[in-house]
Amino acid sequence: MPRSVAARRILEITGKQVPPELEGQSEDVFTLEEEGGALYIRARVNGVDGRFLLDTGASALSLYRSATRRFNVGPSARTAEIQTANGDIQVPVAHGELELGKHKVANVTIMLIPDGSDHGIDGLFGLEALHVLNAEIERGNRRLVVRGKGAL
Repeated sequence: MPRSVAARRILEITGKQVPPELEGQSEDVFTLEEEGGALYIRARVNGVDGRFLLDTGASALSLYRSATRRFNVGPSARTAEIQTANGDIQVPVAHGELELGKHKVANVTIMLIPDGSDHGIDGLFGLEALHVLNAEIERGNRRLVVRGKGAL
């Protein structure tokens, strides 16, 4: 018998049991800031608050190089090739802890990118960050719904 009200309701409607590991799963909703058609999210990297452009065209979480010291992020020996509006470039790769509300992801890949023209942000919140948090963008509501690591 399902333990949660939501699981019982799903059973009533669909006739299917919710897997026990998903019964206690909750989702968090974060309001996105909007400026000029772009969406921004506030998150923490290595325990430091930052403001990031939500960029589904970016593959990974990216920090501007000028922000790396503040976030205590240093490059590893690895580099990666990324595509930019000005062509392909090689950038240093780092790792750190990403936090969004109660959700924490250790050892997330961080690309260290050249500084951009928007000095009001620390970097880009890319697809990998959305994926590891199991997050979904609700653009019309200016919300980010996060279901947490390992969720379906």
